[in-house]
Amino acid sequence: MAEISGIRIFEDVTERMKIEEALRESENRFRDLASLLPSIVYECDLEGKVVFASRVAHEQLGYTQEDMDKGLNVIDVIAPEDRQRAKKNIQRILQDQGTGPNEYIGLTKDGSRFPVLVYSSPIIKEGKPAGLRGIIIDISDRKKMEEVLVRSQKLESLGVLAGGIAHDFNNMLVGVLGNISLAREEIDLDSPARVFLRQAEFAADKAKGLTHQLLTFSKGGEPIVESVDMAVLVRNAAEFALRGSRVAGQFNMAPDLWYGEVDSNQISQVIQNMVLNSIQCMPGGGEIQVSCVNCEAENGNCLSVSEGNFVKITITDQGPGMTEEVCRKIFDPYFTTKDGSSGLGLAVVHSIVRRHKGTITVDSAPSGGATFTLFLPAVSHGVKCEKVVVDHPPATCKVLVMDDDGIVLQVASAMLARLGYDVGLAVNGNEALEHCQTAMDEGQPYNVVILDLTIPGGPGGVEVLKKLRDLDPSIKAIVSSGYSNDPVMEDHEKYGFQGVVPKPYQLDGLDVTIKQVMARPFEG
Repeated sequence: MAEISGIRIFEDVTERMKIEEALRESENRFRDLASLLPSIVYECDLEGKVVFASRVAHEQLGYTQEDMDKGLNVIDVIAPEDRQRAKKNIQRILQDQGTGPNEYIGLTKDGSRFPVLVYSSPIIKEGKPAGLRGIIIDISDRKKMEEVLVRSQKLESLGVLAGGIAHDFNNMLVGVLGNISLAREEIDLDSPARVFLRQAEFAADKAKGLTHQLLTFSKGGEPIVESVDMAVLVRNAAEFALRGSRVAGQFNMAPDLWYGEVDSNQISQVIQNMVLNSIQCMPGGGEIQVSCVNCEAENGNCLSVSEGNFVKITITDQGPGMTEEVCRKIFDPYFTTKDGSSGLGLAVVHSIVRRHKGTITVDSAPSGGATFTLFLPAVSHGVKCEKVVVDHPPATCKVLVMDDDGIVLQVASAMLARLGYDVGLAVNGNEALEHCQTAMDEGQPYNVVILDLTIPGGPGGVEVLKKLRDLDPSIKAIVSSGYSNDPVMEDHEKYGFQGVVPKPYQLDGLDVTIKQVMARPFEG
């Protein structure tokens, strides 16, 4: 019996050793898998004491094995405001009631906070709960993506709203700016009232610029390019931004500075945003230096721009400077180092410059100061643009204006009559076609038509122009709209127009555009 008993004992120990080895293999497998996961894996007892934590738990939370040995509780890694809710959820899970994944604010050993999602299940031993095991997932990136998505959706909604507001507001400004221009022309040159009208005109023109800024910000409007005196544009925009600040501006403009091929409203916004950024970096005051020179790019020698002629603009401040990392992110949307800033100003700048086929860079150091450098396309061959105009319209020059807004028609009629044109008005496409047909039947066809791009409930300028060309293939057309970001405005010749007048238009600008169109040979 003893031998048998001994054999029996030997067999029992062997079986137990096999079971223990299998358990160790299972535990090692669990630990190996847990260490491979990018999320935190943990186990705790019924009191919440952590008995196991994966490698990522130590790395992400900062707690050591010694902290666990001293009684680290799973509640310690939850922010105080979420702890009561977490305790209730733990009790529900232990009672096998299940609460699904729970979102909390996680807390590291050094006090850093981050959003987490916790999946937990009870540990059952001998039919009874003995603790919890689960996974804690850092959802910081997901939260950031959700925030960006929400912001994008808000911007998209704002864009739809901005388009409608800009159109209606620009139509109103036609009445304001148009009547100011007409009133100024009726007043003697030495009248003090001309000064006040000029100031009112300047203020209204800035209001026009605000609508362009809103559209650019929310919809990414394409630039309406024209030849612009860059020395005047840059100085005016910078001085406007400097008004009322404690920062002085020093300007250095090349005497032979080329004209830029730019959208004057958008580039004014670029300069203002950059100057304002420099002002914010110098709350105690200081000086910024603004310079403009010509740059001929050959094989990309003007940094990353393609070959051609460019105006190089540099803006240098005396601020605290930036690290290399901040310089890399400075043009990223929503990135900011300033309290209360949206982080969109320089992102808009970068977007506008890129759409102009230009480039912008920043150079700075933590020791102080920053220099922003822009390259913007200039008129070909490095010459200033001499606009083709005629001194006076022909005696029989007839202009037809189509617009659904009565104020626009009234002001346009008065402005064109003041300039010496024979004017016809139409509120929609059918009226425009009727007027043109009648004028042709009478042997006095219209020379130029100004067509509103958008007519509610009817065909707009593009469709109407096609029908007008069926009547008179040689008629010249100008497109007009309050939607400055419409592709027709940006590339009007592609749609058959010879000129463009964004609303609100003014007396001088309207006159120049019509004369340019009249002076150009028709290319049907």
